[in-house]
Amino acid sequence: IIEKGTILNKDIQGVRSGTIVLYAVYEVKKFNVNFYTYDNTLLSTLTCDYNSLIQQDDLNPIEADATLTRAHYVFVGGSYNGELIDINTFNIPAENVDLVATYKKSQYSINYFINVGETKYFDTIIKEYGDSLLGTIPTDAQIATLIGENGDSFGFDKLKYNDTIYDKETFERTFVSVDKDMEIEVILKRTKLFINYIAGDGVTLYKSVLLDKNAPIVLPSNPTSEYAPTTSETGTSYEFGGWVTASGETFDEDFDLSGIDTDFNVYSEWFEYNHSKWRASLNSDGVTAHILEYLGDYNNVCVPTQVLIGSNLYNVTTVGNPNFANPVQNVTGRKVLIKSNITVIAYYAFFNLENTSVIFDNSESENGLSIGEMAFGSLTSSNTQKSIKSIKLPKRTNAVHSLAFGSAISLERIDVASGCANYKSVDGVLYEIKNNEVTLHTYPHARDAEEFVLPSDVTKIGDKAFYYFKGTNATVSPLRVVKTSESTALRTIGEEAFKDATNLTKVDFSTAQIHTVGVSAFENCFSTSGTRELLFNPNYSIVQIGAKAFYNSSYVNRISINISNLQQIGESAFMNFAGSVAVNEANLSATLGGELTSIPESAFK
Repeated sequence: IIEKGTILNKDIQGVRSGTIVLYAVYEVKKFNVNFYTYDNTLLSTLTCDYNSLIQQDDLNPIEADATLTRAHYVFVGGSYNGELIDINTFNIPAENVDLVATYKKSQYSINYFINVGETKYFDTIIKEYGDSLLGTIPTDAQIATLIGENGDSFGFDKLKYNDTIYDKETFERTFVSVDKDMEIEVILKRTKLFINYIAGDGVTLYKSVLLDKNAPIVLPSNPTSEYAPTTSETGTSYEFGGWVTASGETFDEDFDLSGIDTDFNVYSEWFEYNHSKWRASLNSDGVTAHILEYLGDYNNVCVPTQVLIGSNLYNVTTVGNPNFANPVQNVTGRKVLIKSNITVIAYYAFFNLENTSVIFDNSESENGLSIGEMAFGSLTSSNTQKSIKSIKLPKRTNAVHSLAFGSAISLERIDVASGCANYKSVDGVLYEIKNNEVTLHTYPHARDAEEFVLPSDVTKIGDKAFYYFKGTNATVSPLRVVKTSESTALRTIGEEAFKDATNLTKVDFSTAQIHTVGVSAFENCFSTSGTRELLFNPNYSIVQIGAKAFYNSSYVNRISINISNLQQIGESAFMNFAGSVAVNEANLSATLGGELTSIPESAFK
């Protein structure tokens, strides 16, 4: 370039006289700026001068390109050599530039809320895309704080999102990656309830108590006579017999509150007490008496502590005739309260009584209670079977005859009050506890279950435990299968345990090490249809088989039994037994090695 600024773009010709000054001239070099998407796809290229800024007018169409849109991410600019730059202040270096689109994860609002007459929200939780909701669910303490007054009466139960209900574990497994704003309802359960105890008039409040659902129920003290119904009948008073719900269900220390989420009322139940309305006789001791008949017309009646015989009052200790199989008369269809003065429910005392309820006073008492044979049983004739539907034995119960509930075809469950040392109930099935061993005592005839798995701690199926089991009154699924668990402790099958249990199709004790099968244990057992299998442990030999143990079980299709160490077998043990029985007199003698000294002639007749 000469002084005057002319750029020489061709050879200089005809140099003039004098000095010519030439200056070097430079152009600003241009470089390419390449814009790439997050997956390294070339989106656009701009040519820019060295050390210049990228013009916004050039950026606008690039930033508006739909290719930059990325689900769940927000575009924040470009990265140069791995570092995010401010594109508005970035000076073009002396090289071509690759700018890669850079994003940050989208953020979403997580809102938990509750409905307690009004909708209340917890503090909003901000989560990035892909985050888990683990640990975000409100705690009971947070719920109580949000509710305010009486907030500790509520706790977490489930979650509701988009009309789907989740438990906590399922919710956390389902939403492992946040990808949207969420509104989640926390469904509450009551952890504390107000129980309103109502007096005998059905209206007056006796007491209102706030109960913790997770703690044992503590009942209020029994109401005094001022809260009882009124009566003008001479000689009649009322005895408090406990509390019942509006539906008539007994409310006591063992009541299950788990499914209840509202405050509710329970009502005091009162029983007519008038010793002159009972007929009784003296016991053999000549000092105490037993009840024979109710002479009144009340629906709720209390067995008296004393009764008039002749001109004398005698203490009552027994319900029913201890000498004859005669039920107590005129109690059918009534509710009978038995207080702690009664120590014996005689055999057949409440036999064949339809729609009759027996309530035991569960107050502290040193008196034990013995329940005799067929005390709550019924006839075996198919058209006359009647019995109680349920019963709860008091904690003072110390002896229950194996046939106390014999043929009670309407019996759905047997419960036992907490604190009983000798008996317990699990899901309505009665168990006896003796010398730290558990025996299945009675399986209720009308219990609703098609299959029964013996609890692992049971060592014996008691005498007559399933005796005459027909299952015809179970409301949905009568029992068909009895089996043991993998960890069973069962060793003994009691006498007549399954005798005449003709509703069963399968008894599977293949996991048990049975030592003894009692007399008539499976006599005349099994249905006329179905699989009809009787299975014992193939790897463990039964040692003792009682007389008639499998007598007349002619409908069994298959039996699996190990008798390699059998030491005793009773008369008629397998007499009239059908099915694919892999036992007979010949192989007994051949395999027992002299342990079995004799085989009764009728054992396999």
